[in-house]
Amino acid sequence: MPVHRLTTLTLGVPDVEAAQAYYEEFGLSPLGGGRFATETEVRFP
Repeated sequence: MPVHRLTTLTLGVPDVEAAQAYYEEFGLSPLGGGRFATETEVRFP
């Protein structure tokens, strides 16, 4: 349960290509349009 209403986060960076490479190396998947996402799998016993 979230304790805030934060649903999006927008960042401004001076070097877009370097930031994109960093996010991909970090493990985020590019969605296009400068958007990235992570996929979390939750398993219940």
